[in-house]
Amino acid sequence: GCTEVGFCNYDPEATYNDGSCNNNCLYCKEGTHWDNEVGACVVSVLFDVNGDACVQLGDLLSFLAAYGGCLTIEAPACVTADDPCQACGEGTVWSDEAEGCVVASASDADWDGCVSLGDLLSFLTRYGLCEVLGTFECGQTLLFEGHTYATVEYAGNCWFAENLRYLPFISNETATSNSNPRVYVNGYSGSSIEEAQQMDTYDMYGAYYNYATISTMDICPTGWRVPNSATFNRIFSGVEPYYTAGGSMKTSGTVEEGTGLWHSPNTGGDNSLQFNAIPAGYIGYYTGGVEMGYTARFWLDNDDWQNATYYSNRWLLHDSEEIQYYGTTAGYGFSVRCVEDIPGCNDSQACNYLETATSNDG
Repeated sequence: GCTEVGFCNYDPEATYNDGSCNNNCLYCKEGTHWDNEVGACVVSVLFDVNGDACVQLGDLLSFLAAYGGCLTIEAPACVTADDPCQACGEGTVWSDEAEGCVVASASDADWDGCVSLGDLLSFLTRYGLCEVLGTFECGQTLLFEGHTYATVEYAGNCWFAENLRYLPFISNETATSNSNPRVYVNGYSGSSIEEAQQMDTYDMYGAYYNYATISTMDICPTGWRVPNSATFNRIFSGVEPYYTAGGSMKTSGTVEEGTGLWHSPNTGGDNSLQFNAIPAGYIGYYTGGVEMGYTARFWLDNDDWQNATYYSNRWLLHDSEEIQYYGTTAGYGFSVRCVEDIPGCNDSQACNYLETATSNDG
């Protein structure tokens, strides 16, 4: 099976890699989800036309409007085994517009192309029901605000394996603030989220946030949070010391050799921890983007070191394999990695101490 963590069809029980690893789950669009057993995108909830996971009045009206009709949906032929339309399971079809698998017909339960009596009887048995989709397992991808994120587990905590891209609003990259929320895209100085998302730097580095944003707004998905220092330390705790683990977190290759994003020498950069740290640099105070290719900087939240002046963050450098620990003023724009929230007791002296807890629930 697939033995490589981070791929959609990763199989933790596999004993050798059969070359089947793929990321076809990235093609599952709204109304569909990845099914490990089927190995394809499948319909999430039968008859759920509006994508709210419930079969209710709005879905009934849509069903009745479609009743008696037959749809002609021409699915493109999957010419090769690695064609992306291979990701589409029964009841879904490839969409060039969506660049992924979409529900062929939400009112067609038996997927014969027609909405008929059999579908009506099936609809009536489901009317009024809400379904809970299969629980997320770390290593699967997670869709948040239009972007699909790879995830990876470290010592019981699940992390985004790439920089957060959420843009609740967009700020001029030189309009910095220590107290008011700011969200940036490197090199963009306008006010249009859509325009900012078209920037090459957005595709490459993701978004940047000042400390007011991560401390006052929910920028991670529901059930996820910005990590504190203790949670961040668990990435490399028990694996290798901080003074070499930074290299294991950085992507490999160098700009000079045309093999990566880091400037030479990219000391120790082999990404063996699969953190995929890229040198996004940061948004300076009134300076815009600086140090791209040289550093990666990540905010930490609710850390003991923080005070009214300095707020803690982690740095990775192009010429070091250490994980640096710094305090800076709140106005800088740094990258963010989200971690799945595990509320619990994080006091190591307490009887019910939970080592993996990411937030203290009292």
